[in-house]
Amino acid sequence: MYFQLRSGSALEGILFMEYGLDQAAAKKIENAIALVFLLIGAVTFFRSGKVLIMIIVFLFLFMAVLIQRQAGSPFTDCTVFAHAARVLAPLGLFLLVKKDFHTRKIIYFILVLGLGITFITHGMEAVSLHPYFLDYLITSFQNLAGVELDQHHAERILQIIGSLDILLGVFIFFVRNKWLLLWMAFWGLVTASSRITELGWGMYPEVLSRAAHFGIPLTLIFLDRCIKKETEERVR
Repeated sequence: MYFQLRSGSALEGILFMEYGLDQAAAKKIENAIALVFLLIGAVTFFRSGKVLIMIIVFLFLFMAVLIQRQAGSPFTDCTVFAHAARVLAPLGLFLLVKKDFHTRKIIYFILVLGLGITFITHGMEAVSLHPYFLDYLITSFQNLAGVELDQHHAERILQIIGSLDILLGVFIFFVRNKWLLLWMAFWGLVTASSRITELGWGMYPEVLSRAAHFGIPLTLIFLDRCIKKETEERVR
C-alpha cells in the first residue's frame, strides 16, 4: 500500500477534485498516509496488537472505499468486495496475539470469507469482460509466449477463467481441501503477477498489494492443520 500511495492513488484525486486542495498539498497528505502505512507495517514485524491490527484493517477499508467513491474506472463499484481479501487479511495477525483454539476457528472463517468474496468478485468482473483483465491476458500471452490472442478468443478465455474463479470462491465456503487452497494460492500469485507480465517489473508494488490473494490460502492450510491437531487433542 505504501508504494501504491507513493505512485499516486484515489486519495490524491479526491482531495484535489472534491475538496479543492492544490495538487501539491494533496500529494503531501497522500505521502504522509503512505508513511503511516509503512510505519505500521514495520511495527507489526516486531509487535502486533489488537488496536494496531484494527488500524491496518481500517486503513485498507478506507482506501477501498476511496477508490470506489472516485470511480472513473471499470467496475469500481465492486472495489470494496474485490478488496475483501486484503482488507480482512490483517486479522490473520491475531495468530501472533492469541493462539487459542476458538480464536483460530474465528480467524479461519474470516479469512475464508475474504478470500471467497474476492475470488467471486474478480470472477464476476472477468465474466463481464473487465477491459483491464483483457489487457493483462492479451499482453501477457504476447510477452511470455509470443502468441497474439485476438479479441474474440481472449474474451472466451477470460470468461472461462472468471467462471472458475467464481466456482473456487463458492467451493471454499464448503470444502476444506489442501489442494484446492494450493491451487487458489498459485492462481492468486499468477493473476497478481499479470501486472508484471504485462507492463514489466516496475509493477511489483501492484503484486505486493495483492499478497493476500496467495497468502491467505497458504495461511488457511496452516490454520487447518492447527485446528485439526487441537481437535484431535481435545478428543483424547
